Amino acid sequence: MPVVRTFFTGGHFAVSVFFVISGYVLSAKPLSLIHSGDTVKLGDSLASALFRRWLRLYIPVFVTTLLYLTSWHMFGIWTVSPNHEANFRDELWKFYVEFKNYSFAFRTGGEDWLSYNFPTWSIPVEFRGSIIIFTSLLAFSRCTRNMRLFGMVGLIFYFMYIVDGWFGSLFMAGTHSGVSLLDESCLKRHVPLLMPETSQLTVTFFAGSLLCELDLLARNDDLPRIFKRLERYKTPIFYTFFFVSMFLSGVPSHSRAYSSPLHLVLKPRKRCGIVDIHTSKLLPNHP
Repeated sequence: MPVVRTFFTGGHFAVSVFFVISGYVLSAKPLSLIHSGDTVKLGDSLASALFRRWLRLYIPVFVTTLLYLTSWHMFGIWTVSPNHEANFRDELWKFYVEFKNYSFAFRTGGEDWLSYNFPTWSIPVEFRGSIIIFTSLLAFSRCTRNMRLFGMVGLIFYFMYIVDGWFGSLFMAGTHSGVSLLDESCLKRHVPLLMPETSQLTVTFFAGSLLCELDLLARNDDLPRIFKRLERYKTPIFYTFFFVSMFLSGVPSHSRAYSSPLHLVLKPRKRCGIVDIHTSKLLPNHP
């Protein structure tokens, strides 16, 4: 049932909303400095934020996961997964190997999560989205208002429809209503052996950044004319977006969960990044 379903199986939707909020919060101070023209403080702010970002995201994961796996060997606790190593030394080595790959933002293979702590899969996505936000804000800092907005919208389109990077788009945009239409079968339809990684999440970060930009422009009464023409309709527009968003949030995140007639109608209409048709270069053994 639409809307009600979200409260029970809406985890994918909640994560997408969180990425939008992250994009908004990360952009607030840099954008205010861009609007004030203080490029020196902007550089200091972005440098500080980028330096602290990895530490803030990964240190809590490292500490809590280390305590978790230590408790198995110290107190003899049994867990369903993952499989425990024979001794604590082997457990530490396995954890080290997993964590060094998990915390490397530019890896090109492997899993995007820890077998010890699966819910932390969103942390590497959060870090990559943060890098996208910081670098794009720096790149757009000398642009005019309209060019900066066009650049943000262009990146949203790029991450959502050109490449499979919806998480960066949501960090940059604000239309999180459509994120729940994503699932891992999107790329499989085009290249059965080419599995999507968490790079398919980038759209979300740009959504929040664009919302922040528009809020700051509205606060300074500097919105583009098209928004001023729509100002009298802003309340019905916002309510329409909200109800559509809640309605779409009930769409399952996995193809196998598509059961109702409405879900089956929406399934072929979910967005999907364009895949290079020359897959033989990537998968030489793929027919």
